Amino acid sequence: MWRWLAIGTVAVTAAGLTAISISAPTGNPTFSNVLKPGIAYVSLGDSYAAGAGIDPQVPGVDPQCAQSSSNYAHLIATVQRYKLTDVSCASAKTSDLTDAQRTDLKPQIDALDPNTTLVTLLIGGDNGNIFSETLKNCLEAAAKRLWFGTPCKNAYGDSIADEIHQQTYPGILAAYQLVRKTLPRAVIAVLNYPWILPAKSEACPELPLAPGDIPYARSIQAALNDDIAKAAAQAKVTLVDVAAASVGHDVCRSKKDRWIEPLLQLKLSIPDFPVHPNAAGERGMAAAVRSTLGLTVPANS
Repeated sequence: MWRWLAIGTVAVTAAGLTAISISAPTGNPTFSNVLKPGIAYVSLGDSYAAGAGIDPQVPGVDPQCAQSSSNYAHLIATVQRYKLTDVSCASAKTSDLTDAQRTDLKPQIDALDPNTTLVTLLIGGDNGNIFSETLKNCLEAAAKRLWFGTPCKNAYGDSIADEIHQQTYPGILAAYQLVRKTLPRAVIAVLNYPWILPAKSEACPELPLAPGDIPYARSIQAALNDDIAKAAAQAKVTLVDVAAASVGHDVCRSKKDRWIEPLLQLKLSIPDFPVHPNAAGERGMAAAVRSTLGLTVPANS
């Protein structure tokens, strides 16, 4: 969802169903008694779930989905010895669970069947192009004001967060409820998004927002993550708090510490999928899922 944004940004910067009894679907339950090696595991979601931009890509999957064999679902399946069906795809919206994202793809919900024991889902950031439009707008506002003050906050205020609550939240909730209704006794774990930006104002040359707007842009992601948590509780699915695990690993950190790739890198090179998790980020997301579900490494692994 970011390739088109890279060109615009350069211009801006240049201008300046296994039967399972689940009694506690939220919180930090341990599901290790049912999530045994060999179970059927399905991963649903968008580019953050797909691991877009991380090599190697999964052979045979539509290249536009940019699905990596090192995404969190593949890492979990490898360690736990699960039978993985991964239908995550870059740019997927919640509507793509029930509607084909493209003519060559099936609705993601079609991957579920009565034998599915575990489902993970990360989706919502592409609804209304939340991430891409917010970043584009804030970058443009920063350049116009020469990176002083809080130009994005001044221009957009509460409007973006309000749109998330009013338009994106219903789609997220409907997606969670659909998966829960389809598999009423499966383990369903939904992830929120790792923090893209730090909590406080700071200079971040590789993602050149006005420093004063960094807390504002983060608050927009917080609105989305809050709605994910709210929807998870209402749909009675398990929340994996990836955001909490990602503190200190945002895009403004050093290369060795960050989980999110920057928009601009050294020599103004632009990755194919900027502002997406890197390999370390996908490993961190996998660890958060395994911790939340109480998974341990099977014997003889």
